[in-house]
Parts: sequence; C-alpha cells; structure tokens
Amino acid sequence: MTFYQSSTLASQDDGITNGSQYDINIYLNSNTLPSYSKEYTIATIYHEVLHAYLNSLFQPNSNGQTFINIPNQHEYMATNYVTVISRALTSKFPEISSYDAWGLAWGGLQETSLWGVLTESDKQQIIDINKNYSNRGSLKKGDYCN
Repeated sequence: MTFYQSSTLASQDDGITNGSQYDINIYLNSNTLPSYSKEYTIATIYHEVLHAYLNSLFQPNSNGQTFINIPNQHEYMATNYVTVISRALTSKFPEISSYDAWGLAWGGLQETSLWGVLTESDKQQIIDINKNYSNRGSLKKGDYCN
C-alpha cells in the first residue's frame, strides 16, 4: 500500500484508492485535506485504508477462486465498519465525542441503503459534523495544523 498526495482529485474527493492485493495506491487530496481537521483527515485515511483492505479481498487465489465478493464497498463499510472507524477515532482522539466520531465514520457513505434508515435529524447532524470538522460548516471543530 502506497500513499500519494494528489492535486488533481476533484474537490469533493478527499481520497481515492485503486489497485488490488499487493499493489494498492491511496491518493489523498492535497488541495483540500491540509485545511481540514486532523480528525477528519484521519477518518478519510481510515476510510481509504478500508477500501484498500476490501480491494485485496477480490484477488483470486492459485485456484482462481476469489476470497470474497464485495460488489459495493460502501454498502459493506456502512454495514460492518462504521462502529469500527468510530471507535478507532475515539481511541486516536480521546477528546472527540463518540457521536462526532460516529458522524465522521459515516463520511462518504451517504449513498448507501443504511443511510436511508437513519432519521432525518441524524443525517443532518452527520452532514454538519463532517462540515464542521472540515472547516466548511458554521462551527470549526477539531484540531487543525494551521
């Protein structure tokens, strides 16, 4: 797994991951992430590393069988990893509330079926949490380098 800074990602893409098994590249948006909080940036990195892990599971073994079939990684993340990412964030940043960590863990998963199960209030709070930790909301939350 190799990390790269990219100045060519679209402004709405904090990061992208491509490749498979032993050759995975993670590109982080160097135009936007430096102005975002450390909490938001780490949540983005966790999200992309999870993509890398899931990409590695698609590789066929010597018999040509794939390890696992995950056609929609964001659906899989929403179902299985929101809590894991949330706990990792509260471990890394003990001062963050568990609700804010949960909101950051939902970043990038708004197009999933589980998003539709959330209340409108929770959805709006998740959107606000992500905006506030990325310095695009009404409140500036988190720890910033600058």
